[in-house]
Amino acid sequence: MLDKKQKIELKKLGHKLDPVIHIGKEKLSPSAVSNILRELANHELIKIKVNDNAMASPKELIKELEVLTQGEVIQTIGKMLLLYKENKEDPKLII
Repeated sequence: MLDKKQKIELKKLGHKLDPVIHIGKEKLSPSAVSNILRELANHELIKIKVNDNAMASPKELIKELEVLTQGEVIQTIGKMLLLYKENKEDPKLII
């Protein structure tokens, strides 16, 4: 669990990121989850966009994302989610 200071730092870092994952009408398909896990392992902090045609809202996806990835949603703005998961074997971010 991250403290408030760490979340603020991650929000600053996430501001300049482009979305690397787009979630559409299939919601969190196994391939989407696999792609999210791969991106988290590579970057630790990723931005996810929930497309307009998605069957679920960003708020509905937060809990599911956190359970499936063991990560933490840091911020939600509109249809954008900022997701963080520390890579203990090869850390990329120092927060």
